[in-house]
Amino acid sequence: MIQFVVISSNPETTFKRLPPEGGNEVCELLGICCSTKTRPKPYFDALRKRGREFPDGSGSFHGWGIALYPGGRKSVQLIKESIPASSSRLAKFLSSYERLRSRIFIAHIRRASRGSVAYKNSHPFCREAMGYEFAFCHNGTIRNAKMLARGRFNSVGGTDSETLFCHILDHIEKHAICNWSEQHLINFWDFLVEVNRRPSKTQKKRNKLNVLMTDGATLIAYSDFFGNGTLHILTVPSCEMLKGGKALSDCSQDSRNPERSIAILATEPLDDDPGWVSMELGELCAFRNGVIVFRSGRATEAGLALLGSD
Repeated sequence: MIQFVVISSNPETTFKRLPPEGGNEVCELLGICCSTKTRPKPYFDALRKRGREFPDGSGSFHGWGIALYPGGRKSVQLIKESIPASSSRLAKFLSSYERLRSRIFIAHIRRASRGSVAYKNSHPFCREAMGYEFAFCHNGTIRNAKMLARGRFNSVGGTDSETLFCHILDHIEKHAICNWSEQHLINFWDFLVEVNRRPSKTQKKRNKLNVLMTDGATLIAYSDFFGNGTLHILTVPSCEMLKGGKALSDCSQDSRNPERSIAILATEPLDDDPGWVSMELGELCAFRNGVIVFRSGRATEAGLALLGSD
């Protein structure tokens, strides 16, 4: 069975948006959600090669990281460094490591805007909430992040991103979210839009918010409300072959799951596949088992069966 994902505009969106701020020195995100365990290459390898400094000083070269769930939903494996991904021997090794397998990955290459260049400030960040380990990465800047409620959660490093993650986990605990339902996702979408639109003290600069977050079962993506960066989605109906005849992963050899599908999210398309589609401004999408289960405002047909289940 071939499964497709279609991303379209939300016809009910009526918000007035200002044009995006200038500048292209941003972090880059990667998310992978598959219906069975897979390896992240070639997408992680493509992201890794982008983690370098260019002659004009631009680029995302202040660190890198990847989070995955090799043993199932509850426990995350986190690997990261505070050096350029393109020159990291560890990142190069992982891009082809046979045993690096999971249904969900999130990865990040960092361009530092808040916080020093240090391991503690490299993304992704991980914390336990509601009995599950969440992983989170962010592209953007949150003004006055210290004003955000964090409950029992505290930052280890000095980034606004980690503080935002603590704020999000506090929201998850207050609403006792163990398994994402359609209503949970609607409320969470409203929550992120409110953070995104919150003005700074001077009201001259806006928050920038592009997010990937997962609890090991559901991968959630949010694209900035004002168009300051975005996320792109590519869906592959089976894990057998990529364009050009390259094997995506060995998950195609798993005969127990004939209905294989995979979704890839990235700040910028990672290859020349024409199937990459940009998310809408201020859009929230959720993925499970390689298919989209929620698009801002409502569950998809697939989501009605998958959301709320463990």
